[in-house]
Amino acid sequence: MSKRQKKKHAKNSLKIIATPKTTDQMESKGPLHTVSKVQPSTKSKKRTLFNVLSILGAFFVGAATVGTFILPIISRLNPKIRDFGVSGRQVAVRNQNGEIIGGPKLYGEEGWTINSSAQHNGVLVFSVGNKLQNKNQCIAVDNHLKALFEWTFDGESHYKDFLHRFSCSFVNRVSYGHKYFYVYVFNDEFYSSAIIILDAKGTKRGHLWHLGHVYQAEQLGDSLICWGKNNSFQYSRRALAPGTDETLLHNTVVFSVDLNELIEKGELYGPTGMRRNPDGSIRFKPLGPSPHFRWYYLFDSLTGALDEYLSPKPDSGLVEFTTPERWTYTFNNTSNSFVMTAPLANHTTNEWKPVMVAPTDETHEVQTFLP
Repeated sequence: MSKRQKKKHAKNSLKIIATPKTTDQMESKGPLHTVSKVQPSTKSKKRTLFNVLSILGAFFVGAATVGTFILPIISRLNPKIRDFGVSGRQVAVRNQNGEIIGGPKLYGEEGWTINSSAQHNGVLVFSVGNKLQNKNQCIAVDNHLKALFEWTFDGESHYKDFLHRFSCSFVNRVSYGHKYFYVYVFNDEFYSSAIIILDAKGTKRGHLWHLGHVYQAEQLGDSLICWGKNNSFQYSRRALAPGTDETLLHNTVVFSVDLNELIEKGELYGPTGMRRNPDGSIRFKPLGPSPHFRWYYLFDSLTGALDEYLSPKPDSGLVEFTTPERWTYTFNNTSNSFVMTAPLANHTTNEWKPVMVAPTDETHEVQTFLP
């Protein structure tokens, strides 16, 4: 072999390429990269750097493009940014931009409407019904509109003189014993009401009948704080005009009852006063046992209606109640007592101190249930 041939042979021997054995797994990933023992030239380094940058650039552009399609999907799967839209008897699921991404879905029968609803952590609880038909359903759905439970309120009051026209006035979620419960409040068109407590599966766990509408039910600790009316009393801050039909007067009430007094205790009844009919007979009789109220306060029959606002203060254990007369009343849920009255701007001339009905009857009108 000549010197020129030996030199050429030696030069070519450095270009041996190592090719790995191909496997099925490798083939699935596409062509294999070859590894050369020849040190890359400066031009090769530049070309390699250019290829790497091109690949990285393509990756980021692709990621941004994919993100354009993937992020909305991730957003839609995130229950924290979902919202519910309720109209008539239909429910829709919306994203954070208000766009409908689920539904709308109809509930109940033709002519029904959703009266009250509340949403908590991707769950919507609501009541749909028809007051004239006295039909109401309690429903809970997740943010895919999948039904979690359905429960029917029968609408049959135990009190006399009711109109068989119940509708839901308030819905809320409460927690007790490390479990969630749902509170539904149903008011008859005339006066009686029912506070229903359902568990997460839609099973009834508590039922309190009340002689007057209830408009709000909030949790404070392990207590349920409510305000509404009681039609069985006849308290007033001043003499009524001659000929006043006292059966049309309704005393505003604010009360607190522990959840363990309501759950798994069967059907219970609120306090029954001694309001009398024109002939002197007592209008209502207690129909069953009453729970042990932490406190139950009665305002006079001339306190304004429907504009009151109940505001529990979890940090202090206080409850504030503001009336249309622009007076705020504060109750202490720890000491079970009335604390103070405070006037607001443009308040009326005189406030009226509420009277305790339970656990101590300062009205001397509460009737005792005798089974």
